[in-house]
Amino acid sequence: MTIQVLNDYGHLSLIGNNVVVPVYPVVNTDMAYSLDAVSFGSGNSRIRLLRLHIFLVFWLLGSNRSRCVLVLRERKHLIFALIARFLLGVTVVSELHEGGIPLTKSTSFRRKFQWFLDSVDGVVFTNHSQIHFLMNRGYAIPQNHIVLPNGVDTRRFQSVQPAPPGSAEVVLAYVGQFTPWKNIPLLFECLQYLPEHFRLRIAGGKVQGSSKAYIDGLVKQFHVDGRVDYLGFVAPGQIVENVLSGSSVLLLPLGASDIAQYATSPMKLVEYMATSIPIVAIAAPSVISLCGSDSVYLSKMNAPDFADAILTAVLDLPSTRDERIVRANTRAVQYDHRERARRYDDWLSSLLPHP
Repeated sequence: MTIQVLNDYGHLSLIGNNVVVPVYPVVNTDMAYSLDAVSFGSGNSRIRLLRLHIFLVFWLLGSNRSRCVLVLRERKHLIFALIARFLLGVTVVSELHEGGIPLTKSTSFRRKFQWFLDSVDGVVFTNHSQIHFLMNRGYAIPQNHIVLPNGVDTRRFQSVQPAPPGSAEVVLAYVGQFTPWKNIPLLFECLQYLPEHFRLRIAGGKVQGSSKAYIDGLVKQFHVDGRVDYLGFVAPGQIVENVLSGSSVLLLPLGASDIAQYATSPMKLVEYMATSIPIVAIAAPSVISLCGSDSVYLSKMNAPDFADAILTAVLDLPSTRDERIVRANTRAVQYDHRERARRYDDWLSSLLPHP
């Protein structure tokens, strides 16, 4: 359970949908932060968090089960969902994220994944690059699909305050998880190619665990002592004020894996695009599908090029930099939670049987 799920489906509930989210009895730290950070207090919200097994949810959805939609994350609980469709007449939709893209190339797995695509009533892709990846692998894309990248609270990220002009230090900021396919070492390696007054401000990792040791190891490996500020895990509601504000450039590294290049829909990129700070990102298909080629400073996947892109973002003509930021802001509006909910609601209506 993540804050992204609660935000996306909470906003869907605000436009008249009755949303039920099953919550397992063991509530992890991520859920605790999610509940603190997400508020739909308008009085019109119909989102309910129930600590029940997913099977019991259907018996609480009311009598008009033919108007119900069960949304799966990737292929999880697929067999159960198909049984529920047969018995109760619900519509089954799957939302594909990083973990849902097929990386195995065996013939038997390809048949199973194609059967999955064909068996659900609709598929929500979270990036156009996922569709291109599947087509290149020979999969048939379901006719009933929609592309809905991760939603963003544009109003909150519009409040990010960039570093004031003429600041003595250039602050490069990254916030996110430290999973291997995100290529975090690139951030540290590129510092070697930048002037000493360029600093890295990084936040993320796990609430508990060895994230600090991981960061300390990278500082030592790339000899950038004294140039890195690790803020630890920062709760979602504090990212704007404590991490992004005061930054000069926002960074998005990615690795060479299929997950990074095609499967992901980087939530942080979408959030960055709503700010008034220039962005440097790896020119992966997953990135370009979200931001285009003219709103973000794009880089190849090596430290010298990444450093050059950062320098370009810092030294570019203010008018050119501002044009890029405006284009990024315009795209970010398309990914706002409210716009995402509206498009999702329209698409779901087209799938549901009409009385």
